[in-house]
Amino acid sequence: MAPITGKAQIPGMTDISPTGKVPCLVDRDQGGLAVWESAAITEYLNELFPECGIWPAQMRDRARARALVSEMHGGFAALRGECPMNMRRPPATLAVSDACRADVARAGALFASSLDASGGPFLMGKFSAVDAFYAPVLSRILTYNLLDSAAVHAFSGALENLQAWQEWRRAALAETAIVAADEVGKIPQGRWQTPGQSPGFHLICRMPSCRDNHARHVRQGPARQPRSVHPPAIHQSRARSSG
Repeated sequence: MAPITGKAQIPGMTDISPTGKVPCLVDRDQGGLAVWESAAITEYLNELFPECGIWPAQMRDRARARALVSEMHGGFAALRGECPMNMRRPPATLAVSDACRADVARAGALFASSLDASGGPFLMGKFSAVDAFYAPVLSRILTYNLLDSAAVHAFSGALENLQAWQEWRRAALAETAIVAADEVGKIPQGRWQTPGQSPGFHLICRMPSCRDNHARHVRQGPARQPRSVHPPAIHQSRARSSG
């Protein structure tokens, strides 16, 4: 991966993805074919690896799964905007808008109804694309203490037992790049999850009413040198697929 700049931009990304954004999958087995947008990537991977259960086996379940993924892909705007994905941040309550609370309530209801209908432990019973798409939603709910419910605990327990989730979390905690806009809310002293590192700044909240106050509450820390890394590209190979 390439280092992220202070403005949450990835240098050189426009040479890989036409939108200049992540995610973007580059399949070198197909001559460097670029597939951008997470929903399109999911469908492409399902075509490459139909045996991996990316979508449920039954047509009715696939229809519901695709509807849930589409809802997440195009929705939850307030939750995304006010509560940035940040696994390094210790769980602490964040003041959010009514729109964000409505997003959280919808997510909680979706978790509960899906787990009830499927029997768990994942949203469609077995792990599928739906769980991958809603993992960032769940992470935000946990990080900012937005909802305490049986469904949240059940879904969290299932995801946190996955090796993929654990690797994702370890990589997040090891990351040294810091984007100021993603560090929101008051963090109690001594509770930062990466030993010896703190964000070096403080933002009060992300609600629209507070945006004008951001400049008064930001204190930039010392600049960090980016690591030497490879260009961002993902290589999927049938031979390496383990499902």
